[in-house]
Amino acid sequence: MIPKFRAWEKSLKEMIPVYNIDYRNRLINKDGWRRFDEIVLMQSTGILDKNGVEIFEGDIIKTTDKNDDNYIGEVRCLVGAWRIDAGSRLIELWGDVCANEVLGSVYENPELLEGII
Repeated sequence: MIPKFRAWEKSLKEMIPVYNIDYRNRLINKDGWRRFDEIVLMQSTGILDKNGVEIFEGDIIKTTDKNDDNYIGEVRCLVGAWRIDAGSRLIELWGDVCANEVLGSVYENPELLEGII
């Protein structure tokens, strides 16, 4: 699998697609070049949610486990695996999960995590 990325443009406060990354010069290509200090780079997990939306690092996910317990948390790569950080619980993105739904991202919708993390 070829890794996919997106980026949060800090000054514009918007999510931008990533078409090319130049690691040597620490630049990222959108419609023009961005330095890494101007953006937050997020990698795709390669997993789709229940609505067919691609899940990226930094997404806020509502997840339901096999016991029908619901959790909301941020997708992070922790200890070498994609996990949902729901504050009091770490849930593997593909583990004992019956359904995931992308609600937003930590940059566009931080209010979704208030009181959780």
